[in-house]
Amino acid sequence: MRQVLVSQCGCTMQCTLTKSDKEIILSPSGWLNDSIISAAQKLMLQHFPLMSGLQPPTLQHAWGFDVHRGDFVQIFHVHNSHWSVVSNIGCEDGIVNYYDSMYPSVSSTTMQLIASLVFSPASELEVRIMDVGQQSNGSDCGILAIAFAFDICCGKDPCSIRFDHKSIRHHLARCLEECKFTCFPILGERNSSSIKHIQKTELHCSCRLPEEVGIDQMAECDACKVWYHQHCMDIPPEVFNNPDVPWKCKSCSTE
Repeated sequence: MRQVLVSQCGCTMQCTLTKSDKEIILSPSGWLNDSIISAAQKLMLQHFPLMSGLQPPTLQHAWGFDVHRGDFVQIFHVHNSHWSVVSNIGCEDGIVNYYDSMYPSVSSTTMQLIASLVFSPASELEVRIMDVGQQSNGSDCGILAIAFAFDICCGKDPCSIRFDHKSIRHHLARCLEECKFTCFPILGERNSSSIKHIQKTELHCSCRLPEEVGIDQMAECDACKVWYHQHCMDIPPEVFNNPDVPWKCKSCSTE
């Protein structure tokens, strides 16, 4: 994994860690909220200004993430309340690494979200589920997601690291209070294969997203043979009701 340049100008962000935020971070059962994750990512951007991604997780609620150009790292939530990390650093186009401290696979909804982040022209999206250390309780996902993201930004492989779960919460609180990130405390190295397994999904349409089974219909353009979502191309209903009805996408119909 290649090293990303670090800013030498120092941190200029004014960190504001409320009493409530600090209590959440330090509590063994505290689940990190959007504001804490956002503050951590903003601080990472101060250290790694050339890194793409690290957008506020609140944008996810309305599918408002910008397309990530270049090398990126992004923390986001899945299954409504669980934090994970995705990055394309060291990957070819259409391939991303996914770091999750609990779940062994990626849901179709998460596949949709990742595809929207990368907006790849590739024919399929390949998500590599990475073999990172797992959380020891039901609430450390946000802490570990931040630790994973920071190590990725530093050019390290989170899969090879065994974090000290007893100290990582205090470490995060101190980093946010001091407006300066340092590596999270570890207990040693892990024997990891790096990749647990790989999930793939085909990408279609001008939106470069997978098929939304049961949500939106798709039709194949008679000219370019690309499949398009009905809502993206405003495809007439008769195209789906009668397979003999010809149809061309907007690009091909103007040629």
